[in-house]
Amino acid sequence: MLSRETEEMICNIFSELINHEAQIDIQKKNFDKIPPIYHELLFKALEEEKYTYISSFKILGFLKNHSINCTDNEIKAIIKLYDIDKDNHLNYKEFLCLILSNRKKIENYNLTYSDNNNSISNLPYEIDYEFCKILEMQLSLIRNLEKLLVDLNKRKDFSIYDLFNELKEEDKDEISFIKLSNFMKRNIKKSNNEELRVLFKKLDVNRDGSINLDDIFLEIIFLILKLIQMMI
Repeated sequence: MLSRETEEMICNIFSELINHEAQIDIQKKNFDKIPPIYHELLFKALEEEKYTYISSFKILGFLKNHSINCTDNEIKAIIKLYDIDKDNHLNYKEFLCLILSNRKKIENYNLTYSDNNNSISNLPYEIDYEFCKILEMQLSLIRNLEKLLVDLNKRKDFSIYDLFNELKEEDKDEISFIKLSNFMKRNIKKSNNEELRVLFKKLDVNRDGSINLDDIFLEIIFLILKLIQMMI
């Protein structure tokens, strides 16, 4: 059973997600205004040869070319935030979720390869810059989560399963908005419904209206906890 102090630490992690989502949504709106052809060109410049997806290796190389230091594990954690089909890569739709804020717009996109040989060199500098900013913000989130999870991992009463059982519906193996909302409000009194909806949507990546034990955020916690244990 989770203690009150442990619950508060978990809520601080959820609050970090809420704050991050609000900040990165502003940054992503810059990409919303960019013509779709540039989204496609950026994806094509990063995708694996002969495959229509982006790997952590490609993103890591992109960032290093722009003098941004990070690790492959950090990039893998970012990918997991958007990897809906859980193949450890980003397909085009998942990539659009990474860079765009408008989900309705994303649903209308199709990746169609043209015959021209456009590459990253054809992209305006602003495209590179905006993509770097988004990735830097995602790196900041992963690093902040890691710091918060280091302390949470020291708690004897914490386990991912206890957290899930605390938040899930009694007769279902899924977390509902009401249970998550009540959990936050009893620990962080200033939580409002608008912020809680942002949090729920962040956790419910596939937008099916529920969060189960296999959902992406819980996998992120598992991944970061594993990295912490490797460092000890």
